[in-house]
Amino acid sequence: MDEANTDRKRLLRPIQSTDWDRVRVYAYRITELYCVTCEELSPIFQALDRCVPGDLLSDLHGLTWWCEDEDFQYIRLFLRAGLTGLSLSNPPESGPHLSLLSTLAVQCPGLRHVLISGYNWKSAADSQSQFHAISVFIRGLQYIESIHTDSLDQDALDHLDRLPTLCKLSLRSILPTYASSQNTDTPLFAALRKLDIWHVDVGCMTHFLSLCGPLQLISLDLPLHNSLSTASEMHNLLGVISSKVSLSSLTTVAVGSQGRWDDFLEVEIPTDHVMYNQSLRMLLPFSNLTTVSIASLGGFNFDNATISAMTRAWPHIESLRLAHLRTLKITLDFAAVPAPYDSESPVRFHDS
Repeated sequence: MDEANTDRKRLLRPIQSTDWDRVRVYAYRITELYCVTCEELSPIFQALDRCVPGDLLSDLHGLTWWCEDEDFQYIRLFLRAGLTGLSLSNPPESGPHLSLLSTLAVQCPGLRHVLISGYNWKSAADSQSQFHAISVFIRGLQYIESIHTDSLDQDALDHLDRLPTLCKLSLRSILPTYASSQNTDTPLFAALRKLDIWHVDVGCMTHFLSLCGPLQLISLDLPLHNSLSTASEMHNLLGVISSKVSLSSLTTVAVGSQGRWDDFLEVEIPTDHVMYNQSLRMLLPFSNLTTVSIASLGGFNFDNATISAMTRAWPHIESLRLAHLRTLKITLDFAAVPAPYDSESPVRFHDS
């Protein structure tokens, strides 16, 4: 460390091969490595690039690499065939590093969990090279169990929707043009247990789910794009959910407009944006639900019969959240309701 500037690191002497002997004593204990970008790391990476042993950190299983574009290349120093988890932020947008990005699956064939964030998913046309490199990487994953990323192109989704290992998919966007090219007789995303898709138009989300299934989901989280979805659009979405998702497996569901609702405070919301009984009833057949969150900017209009049916349909419910624009949210805590006097009542109550 430079005495004049403690933020600057410099070598006091060249690194010798014997210097790694002490590192090897404990290096085998390191199973996860976390690298976050900063100027001071660049010269360290450059020094390691010249002398780090290839078999160092042989037991590395998890790698988080959040480095600037010029330092992305040094990720190759820590790529191991045994890596099962990889987290990338701000992947390179252009240049020679893109070829390295596209070959990550080849160098780490055992990857099970992948997170990629910070790339230009909203305007893929302006960053085709980056989007393509990410797609090539994803298409090389054969044993992936969970993916969390901003968005994927058609080819990447076509690869994922037939994998028998993919249990969790989390995306910030689905391209409106998505249309699976797989044989319709083959269930798409059949292994999925958790699905999170953010900032998607309700029509696009309905279309995507209509191509999937049957889905054995445990959790479904769909924070839709902040827009005024009509009651008809929401009804269609809930209808697709009820027809494509297993009625017995789903325990958590969250659907509805999310984000900055302040933009709509002064807007006159038409009556056709209010959610009615028949829409909520689409979810009643999911008998094992414990958490339900429905957001409707236009609000709700449920009668007593629907509320009564809901208590019978969801005997395991723990949290119900109905968020709308005017009063922000309504929460019913079933755990706080006293047990019914009639012991034969079909409604069950649980202590939390």
